Amino acid sequence: MGGAFSISPLLLLVNIMFNLSAFNFIDLFASITLTGLGILLLIGMYYVTKAVLKVFVRYLNYNVRLVKGGMS
Repeated sequence: MGGAFSISPLLLLVNIMFNLSAFNFIDLFASITLTGLGILLLIGMYYVTKAVLKVFVRYLNYNVRLVKGGMS
């Protein structure tokens, strides 16, 4: 979703190229807002992905220990 928000200015430019009379300033402001949200989402998802990866690796290590020798 963050990636889609980040390319919203390109979609606005394509819209303006094909239909110049449909340009509104609200579209421009919405595009800028969505770009900012997209960048923030991409940054946030980077850290969330790192945290989930750590938890997943710990879970896999737990399963390996459980299969190899039990939990005694």
